[in-house]
Amino acid sequence: MSGTSLDGIDLCIADFQINKHWNYKILNTTTIPYSSIWTEKLTTAENISGRALSKLDVQYGQLLGKEARKFIKSSKKKIDLISSHGHTVFHEPHHNYSKQIGHGAYIAAESGITTVSDIRSSDMAYGGQGAPVVPFGDINLFPEYEAWLNVGGIANICIKKDNDVIAFDIAAANMILNHICKKYLNTDYDHHGENAFKGKVNTMLLHRLNKFEYYSKLAPKSLGKEDIDKHIIPIIQQAGLSAEDLLSTYNQHLYEKIIQVTELYQITNNNILISGGGAYNKYLIELLRKRLQIKLPDKTTIEFKEALIFAFLGLNRFMGNINIINSVTGASHPTIAGAIFEPSNY
Repeated sequence: MSGTSLDGIDLCIADFQINKHWNYKILNTTTIPYSSIWTEKLTTAENISGRALSKLDVQYGQLLGKEARKFIKSSKKKIDLISSHGHTVFHEPHHNYSKQIGHGAYIAAESGITTVSDIRSSDMAYGGQGAPVVPFGDINLFPEYEAWLNVGGIANICIKKDNDVIAFDIAAANMILNHICKKYLNTDYDHHGENAFKGKVNTMLLHRLNKFEYYSKLAPKSLGKEDIDKHIIPIIQQAGLSAEDLLSTYNQHLYEKIIQVTELYQITNNNILISGGGAYNKYLIELLRKRLQIKLPDKTTIEFKEALIFAFLGLNRFMGNINIINSVTGASHPTIAGAIFEPSNY
């Protein structure tokens, strides 16, 4: 798994069992930080030519395959299947496409293991957003919760209401906080929200952020990096505030958007599981705990829940099971999503 926060490649080895219900066990995990060269390549990928992007798709697939092979060898585990999200370059559901690079054929060739990739395309072919796809894992692997909140590069939520599942992106999260830290503090992220604690909320900036038209749309909906670069980053850069005030204000904004969603969908039991890097943001967590009884899982689940769920999506694709909830994505049909690539073991 590689997310929009660009902190590295998350690798998770998991064992899945099914009786009446699915059970899982995480056997090993690691995160491979990106080199400065790869950070630059992935950051600028949206602006390169089609020919260069095709080449990068292959090169990134080779990188993923090599890292998977090394991780598997060091773990000394027998692996049946690799499932890869890849790295999102474009996500424009209003134009009916989303592009994740890291070609599965090259992952399979480098690792020698059957690989599932390109999870989002089938849903989009039937008019869906191609996102969110994680709710299928949320409801099957963590069924004891009423809602699942992930605060990664983008904050998204999955909500179980009666017999319905509702899920969508709430707002940009670590993408913005990390951008502020890198641009104004020369650090990768705000450790435990320490700089946000030093700042003050700026009501004028907060008002401008709240006017983003995405918030008025009804689900199904999803955010892409393009939306954030166009509508949020310029507001942050034009604010003329200290990094500390920017961080404090944006955390407040994110908190308010999360609370609005929980109130709109009447999450009454406050039985919410939170995961993603934002779970370590003490400033944001303190704000949320004023209104919600959120539950923080163990460190491994916080950091690797999305990688775990993509393994689960790939497994169900391999088994021929429907693995995308089309009522969540807005597609006309449920799909058995993902492309399978077999290695040539001759």
